[in-house]
Amino acid sequence: MRLGFEKASNTLKGRVMRFGSGGDFIHCQFIFDQYDRISASAWDLYGIGFRTYDETVSDESLWEFLDFGNEKDEALYAWFRSHLGTPYDLAGLVTSFLVPWRKPQNPKMFCSEVCYHACQEALQLNLPQVNANYLSPQGLYNLIKNNG
Repeated sequence: MRLGFEKASNTLKGRVMRFGSGGDFIHCQFIFDQYDRISASAWDLYGIGFRTYDETVSDESLWEFLDFGNEKDEALYAWFRSHLGTPYDLAGLVTSFLVPWRKPQNPKMFCSEVCYHACQEALQLNLPQVNANYLSPQGLYNLIKNNG
């Protein structure tokens, strides 16, 4: 499986999202190559769930992928299934990068928060403990690259 990080496009929306995330990456998701390239993450309309690769990766040149092999595919897939339907936290996403008032017990999550918890709990990457409520896709990418 791979963890994909989407780069912002060079549009006004992309520049705003890049500013908000503190770097180039604006979204992250796992891709299960072994399972017909199904993607797992949190999306604004769906919450935590699965989508097809073609639905989520329209331009591969805007993505960077970190390969974790297939050894823990089943554990990660089961982790996502157990969290299926957890609502997306759009308000938390916006406020967490602007003002730090989001409550840690909030059950809603956004993509980098979900992927961080999946890395820790299912993949057991032993990343440094951080407050995932404030972790952007760029922050998660940096955490993995600097500790792996």
